[in-house]
Amino acid sequence: MELTLHINDRFKLTAKNYFSRYNEQVANLLYQPLIGVDAYTLYMSMRNLASLDHENTYLTHRHMITFLNWSLDEFLGNRKRLEALGLLNTYYNKKEDYYTYDLQLPLNADQFFNHSNLNVYLFHAVGEEMYYYLAGLFKAPLIDKQHSENITSCFEDVYVKIEERSSIKHSEPFVANKNKTIEVPLMYQFDFELLYSMLNSNFIDKSALTEENRKEILRIASLYNFDEQIIYTIIIRSTDDGNNLDLKQFYKEAKLFYDNVKVKKKDQKKNNESKCSTKLEILKQLGKSESELNRKEQAYILYKTKTPHQWLKIRQFNTDPITSDIEVIKTLQSDLNLKDEVINVLLDFVIMQTKGTLSTAYAKKVAASWVRNNIDTVEKAMDHIDEVRKRRQTGMNNTGNSRKQNRNSYYNKRRVVEAPDWLEKHQEQVTSSTKKKQENDNQRQDVDINELKQMISSL
Repeated sequence: MELTLHINDRFKLTAKNYFSRYNEQVANLLYQPLIGVDAYTLYMSMRNLASLDHENTYLTHRHMITFLNWSLDEFLGNRKRLEALGLLNTYYNKKEDYYTYDLQLPLNADQFFNHSNLNVYLFHAVGEEMYYYLAGLFKAPLIDKQHSENITSCFEDVYVKIEERSSIKHSEPFVANKNKTIEVPLMYQFDFELLYSMLNSNFIDKSALTEENRKEILRIASLYNFDEQIIYTIIIRSTDDGNNLDLKQFYKEAKLFYDNVKVKKKDQKKNNESKCSTKLEILKQLGKSESELNRKEQAYILYKTKTPHQWLKIRQFNTDPITSDIEVIKTLQSDLNLKDEVINVLLDFVIMQTKGTLSTAYAKKVAASWVRNNIDTVEKAMDHIDEVRKRRQTGMNNTGNSRKQNRNSYYNKRRVVEAPDWLEKHQEQVTSSTKKKQENDNQRQDVDINELKQMISSL
């Protein structure tokens, strides 16, 4: 039942267990990465208040949020995180209108790593290296029992047995450090039907996997992000002659498989990094400083110093390449054995030619052409692209000139029609009449000017 929490609601703290130094270490190192610093602070604050408050005093939530400098919503959110992982039980007394916060112990390390699924969430929260470091901190030291003898004294060797009195019973609960086991659900998509079909092809019936086996399979798959095919391979390596799954061997094979994949990824990363030259080396070869480089030399350095994945990320404004683009890179690397620096130039060329898209088919055709033409360095690739551009520009110019010549030849070859005799005579008559009219106008203008002069002189 969800109740609306008010700032003046009362509460009291209870703890029916002792919170030891070991419990604090588990809460700090294993739970804090999951619940966050604020929820851990709330838990430890409640723990300390409960251990010192022997009168079981009522407090209000206003006291608590003022003490922690939180809002009421922040308190409620962190309280729910503690409840979700079993560190806090919340009760509401309807009769007297107050809350009771009953503090629970964290799981011990064995329960946390082997029986709760919390270790899966811890693995994804802190990463692989930190996860195994934390797990190593809580491993118990091994005793060489093969070369050691147990000489511990038993009870009868030290104490005299009392037979006169029967056992004494108490009805009231006592403070105890018994941990309540919890198991959180794993939100991991795993197809057991597909796994069963693969096992069936190897004559292993699905009934051989118990409920406990299925839980552990799901936990390991979620922990290492394994799919059904990988789990199938690990199960085959972990079954005995009777097709029964040995869980200890299953854990061992899963860890070994994960470590092998991790080593391969590291080796591949090192190989890719070793293929790339450093910027300082190239500047030294060019004999220039970074400020003296032209645009072509700047591109040359990027091609030489970046992996194809990094180069695509730069081209996409620091956005990771999509899966299909990564597959194109893998194809160029594995099938055509192109160097990373050549692939960078090729990617640039293909993206420009296809107006921003990376066509797999076109990239393969260009790459195959480059392999046939022995274009195996960034210098050859850039020179080849320059030649292609020049040829295209020349072809465009030639095409333009030929079109212009064709257009001129068309106009030059237009048919010329001779004018008839009557038209020439008509034009002559029009021209002569125009001349006579112009002469008369000039004479009239001269007369008018003379008359005007005479009038002015008379005045």
